Amino acid sequence: MSIVDRIHGIQKKVTAGAIAAATLIAGMGLVTPAYAADFTLVGPDTVPSSDKFQITALGLPADVATDDITWETSQWRNAMQSIWPQDQGNTSTWDADMTPYEDGMVTISATYQGQTAEKTVKVEKRSYQYLAGFDLTANGLEGSDGEYTLHIPSGGTVETSATFNPENATYQHLIWQSMDPSVVRGGADGVIRAVNNGTADLVVYSYGRIHKKTIHVTVGGDAPVNIPVESVSINGGDVTMQAGETKTLSATVSPSNATNKKVTWSTSNPMVASVDNSGTITARKAGTVTIKATAGGKSASVTVTVEEAPPAPYASVKIDGGDFSVKAGETRQLTAKMLAADGTEVTSDDALTWRSSNTAVASVDANGLVTGVAKGTANITVTVGDKSDAVTATVTEDEPVVNSTTIYYPSSKFGANSTYLHWRFANGTWTTAPGDKMSAACDGYVSFTIANPDAKDIEFVFNNGAGQWDNKGGISGQNYMASGETVVITDNSGDYLTTAPCVVVVPVESVAITGGDFTLKEGTSKKLSVTVAPSNATDRTVTWTSSDDAVATVDAAGVVKAANTGTATITATADGKSASVTVTVTPAVETVESVSITGTGVSNGKLAVQTGKSVQLKAVIKPSAVTGVVYWSSSDTSVATVDGNGKLTAKNEGMAAITVTVSGKTDSLVVTVTKNGGSSDRFSDVPAGVPFHDEIEWLAANGISNGYADGR
Repeated sequence: MSIVDRIHGIQKKVTAGAIAAATLIAGMGLVTPAYAADFTLVGPDTVPSSDKFQITALGLPADVATDDITWETSQWRNAMQSIWPQDQGNTSTWDADMTPYEDGMVTISATYQGQTAEKTVKVEKRSYQYLAGFDLTANGLEGSDGEYTLHIPSGGTVETSATFNPENATYQHLIWQSMDPSVVRGGADGVIRAVNNGTADLVVYSYGRIHKKTIHVTVGGDAPVNIPVESVSINGGDVTMQAGETKTLSATVSPSNATNKKVTWSTSNPMVASVDNSGTITARKAGTVTIKATAGGKSASVTVTVEEAPPAPYASVKIDGGDFSVKAGETRQLTAKMLAADGTEVTSDDALTWRSSNTAVASVDANGLVTGVAKGTANITVTVGDKSDAVTATVTEDEPVVNSTTIYYPSSKFGANSTYLHWRFANGTWTTAPGDKMSAACDGYVSFTIANPDAKDIEFVFNNGAGQWDNKGGISGQNYMASGETVVITDNSGDYLTTAPCVVVVPVESVAITGGDFTLKEGTSKKLSVTVAPSNATDRTVTWTSSDDAVATVDAAGVVKAANTGTATITATADGKSASVTVTVTPAVETVESVSITGTGVSNGKLAVQTGKSVQLKAVIKPSAVTGVVYWSSSDTSVATVDGNGKLTAKNEGMAAITVTVSGKTDSLVVTVTKNGGSSDRFSDVPAGVPFHDEIEWLAANGISNGYADGR
C-alpha cells in the first residue's frame, strides 16, 4: 500500500475468494457469508501526540492474512498507518500526528470480506514525562533482563500485563512485532495468540524502541501446568521516610507455588521517591507517592510519605591538629570533630568520609588512619553531610627499598664465632658448605646480610662449620624459607619474626635552613628547605614553628606565608636540634618616599622660561619601583600653566610655583617667566643669586611690592 493510499484510504483490497463470493451474492441472490459476530477492533481510546499505537481486529480467523484486511483512517492528519512495523495479520500500527487536528478525533476502520469494524481514537497533547522502562508479566512467562520464554499450546492464548515506570510516563503503548506471524502474534489488547505449531520470537517495544523485551515462543503440544497468581501483598504497610533515606520493601505472592512469581516495582513519582527492581526505595524530596508491586497480573500498593530531613546539628567539621608530616611507610591517626555554629562540639549519627587527593603519596582509610606512601604532599579531606575540612599531609621521605635480607640466629646454639649460614635463593645455587660465617650482632644474636635487590625468597640452614646442622623441625633435608628485609629465627619451627632484635639509634647532629634570612611581601609565600645531618640519622622528622604567626606562619612542609608587616623567626627542629632564620614582611604595596621635579633648565628648584615657550617637566618617584597617580598644578595660571602630563607653558611675565603631588608627597618648582627667558633683575640691589631674589621678584610680579623710585 502506497503512502497516498494509506493517507486517503481509497484502495480496497479484496481477495479472490471475496470477489467470487460477492459475484455470487449479486448474481444469484445468495445470502452473505456468515462472519464472526464479535468482529471488533481493540486498541487505546486516547493517545498522546507523536505516539505510535496499534489496533487489533478480533473475531477473525487466527491465521488471517495481512492483505485480507483493508484499513482506513477518517482523518489522516491525526493518524495514519505506520511504515514500521508493517501490518501483521489482524494488527495494524498507526502513527499519531505531532499536532492534533481540530478536536484530535480519528476513526480507524478495518474491512474484512465486506464487513467493517471501527475504533475511534482521540489524539491529544500531553505534558512529557520520560519513560524509564516497563515490565511485562504473564502466566508461563519465564526469564528476566528482557529475555523470556513462553510455551503456548496449539490455538492457545496468553494474556500479558504491563507496568510502566514511572506510572505517569507519557507514552505507555506497547508495539508488538512477530518475527513469524504464521506462528504467533501479539495484539493491541496485550494478548499473545498461537497461530500454528512452531517457534518464533515475539518482540515488544515501548515508544521509540528505547526499551524492548524479546519472548522466545514455542507453539504446539500441551501447555505446561500454569498456576496463576491470586494475590500480591506488600509487607509492612505504608511507609514514612526522610529525604535521603533508603528502605527495602518485600512482597508476598500467593499462592506460594504460582507459576510466575516475579515481582515488578513501580512508583507514581520518581522525583519524590524512586524504587528499583529489588524493591529498594530511595526518598528524594518531601511529598507522597504510591509504590506498587505487580506479579502475574495482580498488584498491591503502599503509600510512601517523604519528609524533609531535619537540619544537621553541626555547622562545620574540623580535623584535629592541622597539617602534619609522616614518614613513608609510617601511619598517623587523624580525628575530626563536628562543631555547632558557636564552635562547641556536637555529635551526630552522620558518618565521616575520609579521602586523599593523592593516594600515591598518602592513603587514608575509612577511620582516618593515614599511611605515608612516597615523598610528596597530599590533601586529606574529611566530609560529613555537606561540610568538609582538609589538612596537608607531607610525606618526608620515600619508603625504604628493601635491597637486602638480614638473617638473625641465636648465638647460643653454635656460638657467636662459630655459626654458619648455608643458603641459596629459591631454586638457585647453594653456597659452598659450610656457607657464610655469621657475625655477632646484639642481644644474643648473630647475623648475616644477603644482598637481595629483587626481594627473592631465601632457602637456608645453619651449622657450626664442623658437621653439626640445624634444619627446620630438626629433620634432615628440611630447610628454612623466608623473605623480606629482616628475618629473625628463634627456634626450628620454621616461623620467623620480621623485627630486628636490636636497633642502633643514630642521633641528629645538626639542622641547617638553606638560604638564610629573607624578605617577603604581605600575602606572598616561600618554601624553605632544610638539611638534617647526618643523612642516616634515625629520626629526621622536621617540625617548623614561627615566633609570631601574626607576622608570618609556617606549615608542616616548611612553607612560610607572610601575613602582616614585621619580623618573625622561623625555626626548624629535628631530634632536638634546631636552626632559625628571620623573615621580614614588607607591605604588599610600597609607599612613595619622595618625589622631585626634573626637566630641561630646572636647577635647584628653579626654572626661567621665555613667554610663549613650553618645557616638559617630569616627576621622579622614589623608590623607583613604586607607582602612583601624579597631579600637577600651577599657583598662577596667568603666568604659567601645566597639564596632567607635566607640560609647562609660559603665558606672561611673572613668577609661579609649579607643584607635583604623588600619594601625599609633593615637590615645587619656582618658574620665572620673562620676555627673553632670563632671570629678572628689576631691583639693582637684589641681583640674581642673592638670597630671596626669586621671592622678591615674585612679589613684584604680582604687584605686591614695587620697590623704591630709585630702582631699589
